[in-house]
Amino acid sequence: FKKNTFDLAISTGCFHNLNIYDLKLSLNEIKRVSKQSYVMVESYRDEKELFNLQCWALTCESFFSKKEWLWLFKEYNYNRHYEFIYFS
Repeated sequence: FKKNTFDLAISTGCFHNLNIYDLKLSLNEIKRVSKQSYVMVESYRDEKELFNLQCWALTCESFFSKKEWLWLFKEYNYNRHYEFIYFS
């Protein structure tokens, strides 16, 4: 798609299936094709939530804490809307 083709691009619960290299490409692409974007990612705040996430996401390639996701967003220049969900 051309740059800014969409008013809004949304990704909910998909990025956990990507490895770290594909995350960068995907975050850049979602920014490129849309004027605004929203990303919801699974995360964890403690060992129990990490265990629950690992049990839930059998195809998961990316298990990142909130702090790690924030670092990735900054590193990959993703400065749009995002949200974290947790498996308490």
